[in-house]
Amino acid sequence: IYNFQFDASVVGVASNGDDLALVLANNTIVLANRSLGIKFSQTLTSAPAQDSRTANPIFLDNIIVYPTLDGKILILSRNNLQVIKDVVISAENFFNNVIHLSVIGDKLIAATAKKIIVVSPARTLYLDA
Repeated sequence: IYNFQFDASVVGVASNGDDLALVLANNTIVLANRSLGIKFSQTLTSAPAQDSRTANPIFLDNIIVYPTLDGKILILSRNNLQVIKDVVISAENFFNNVIHLSVIGDKLIAATAKKIIVVSPARTLYLDA
């Protein structure tokens, strides 16, 4: 169990051991540790209108993939606690949160309500939903 009072509601969460990856309703991404507290926090561009559907972050080896509420995925290094990649899925102004995030084999799949992105080692595909 982890107890902390955030500035906004938690809309997405994933756990890996004692680490928790969270997405907050004010478009903040957080890496918290149940014993050590907040290890990383970054507030992103505000997302004034959000879809009620939200994807959860994903832990992959030494990185965490965060879905955001403004149409991006952010990749955070667990080694140095820095964002190492920022990928725009869609640039819509409203209802643009990432509603799907998954990894199948060597492919990362993410989607907003209007766009889908498939990232593989060979290429990146963007599709209209």
